[in-house]
Order: sequence, then structure tokens, then C-alpha cells
Amino acid sequence: SIGVTPAALEYCDEELASLQARWRESMKTVIASKQGKLKMYLEKLNMPEQQQGQQYPSVFSDDYSEDLLANVERDLETAVEMYKTMRPILSLIRRRKACLKAKAELETSEQDSSRLLTHERGAHDRLRREELQRKQVAHLSTVQEELKGRITEWESEQNQVFMYDGQPYLITMLQDMDEETRRKRDEKERKAKDKVRRPQDREAGKTGSASQGAGRQGRTKVSQSSGISATHTQTP
Repeated sequence: SIGVTPAALEYCDEELASLQARWRESMKTVIASKQGKLKMYLEKLNMPEQQQGQQYPSVFSDDYSEDLLANVERDLETAVEMYKTMRPILSLIRRRKACLKAKAELETSEQDSSRLLTHERGAHDRLRREELQRKQVAHLSTVQEELKGRITEWESEQNQVFMYDGQPYLITMLQDMDEETRRKRDEKERKAKDKVRRPQDREAGKTGSASQGAGRQGRTKVSQSSGISATHTQTP
């Protein structure tokens, strides 16, 4: 047999340590890259970080090993497939957000009566923008109904609740819709009461004015009568 000197063994140990260090560094780079991609998909799913850590613990792990690499690859595959199934719904959610934003901006703008003054600078641009916002808001009901159907179907197929920003989106949306319905009903009732109250207020105003006029005429006649009586009394 060929003998191996201590120097040769030491050199082999050093080379082995160097290879292991490069392997660990390479493994760290590969895992970090896949973790970044996994993180990107989880953010596309609008999943809060706390929920990410609970459902996909590999995304934040720094135990760079073959086991972690396998877990990250598995979680990444799951997240990509989940995103594919949710993508049409996420697109509708973005459309609903845009409609709600336009609705809020339109309501704020309509409260400013000066916007109707055509001589104001930018008045025409504002009115044109409001018209575009009204058209966008007009689609809100259709978008919400489509969302309701899509999410219900998705939840049935996936056997889980559709979560968005850590909340069950369908339940939250339906609550918002119910609240908007109540707000519109209350506003309609308030306007109806105001419409009834205005004629009554005008009649009350006329009656009050007539009473005040009669009172003034009465006082004038009394004053005139008193003056005549005083004149008669002074005549010799």
C-alpha cells in the first residue's frame, strides 16, 4: 500500500472544508433565491407576513440545508398553483378597489358646489373627471356580483375560505354591501322627510307672517283710535 503523509492528510482536510464551505454558500444562494420568489407569490396573494410564517414557514427559515431547500421548493410550487387559481379573483378585487376609490372621490367632489362655476380654473376638467368616475362607479355592482359568484365557486372547489389581507374577503365584501344599502336607505328616508317638511315650514312661515301683519294692523288701529279720543277730549 502507498503511504499517506500527515501533510497530505492535512491538505485533504483543508480541501474538504473548503468544498463544504463553498457548498453551503452555494446552497444559501439557491435557497435565498427560491425564498425570494416564494415571498413574491405570497405578496401577490395579499397574505400578511404573520400568515405567511404560519402557512409557509420555509419562507423565513435561515437553516440553509437540503431539507430546507426541499421545503422551499414544495412551498413555492404550492404558492404558484394557488396564485393561478386566485388570479382571476384578484383581478376583480383590483377592479372593485378602483371603483370604490372613484366613488369616494366623486362623493367628495360633489360636495363642493363651486365646481359648477364654469369660470373657475379647471372646472371643465373636474366635470369631465367626475363623468368618468360615474361611469366607473356604475360597474361596481356588476363587479361585486361577479366576485361573489367567483369566490363562492373557488371556496367550493378548494374547500377553504378565500382570504385576502388576512380576512375572509367574501364576508367582508357582503358586510360592506349591506352597510352601503343601509346608508342609501337612510339617506332616501331623510330626503323624503325633508321634502315633506319644507312645504309645512313654508305654510307655517306664511301663517306666522299673516299673524304678525294682523297684529301690526290691530296695533295701528288702536293707536289711531287713541289719538282721535285724545283730540276730542282736548276740544272745548
